[in-house]
Amino acid sequence: MAESLGLDTFLGNAYVDAAVFRLRPDYRAVLLAADCLEPGSGDDASEALLQQAELAARRALSTDSADRLPHIAAWREAYRAFGAKPQRTRNSVEALIRRPRLGCPA
Repeated sequence: MAESLGLDTFLGNAYVDAAVFRLRPDYRAVLLAADCLEPGSGDDASEALLQQAELAARRALSTDSADRLPHIAAWREAYRAFGAKPQRTRNSVEALIRRPRLGCPA
């Protein structure tokens, strides 16, 4: 979708519905767009960053379940307020932090 519109148009058309801010005045969104990136193999530096992130996720989940971590609990609360079921539709933070526990390679 972004390719057919052009990045400037795509970003310029982005918005957050006013209902979101009425419900969660503290909500913030950041959009990041990158153009002309070439996919390729990782290197030692990117592999080290990935391993650090996986270790941090494992540590966080070693003492509590994902839904009890404060930043994830806040997202679950927001999802419920919008009428979504957070057990069925997980936010991206929760989905990512669960991956190491679900068997992604360390």
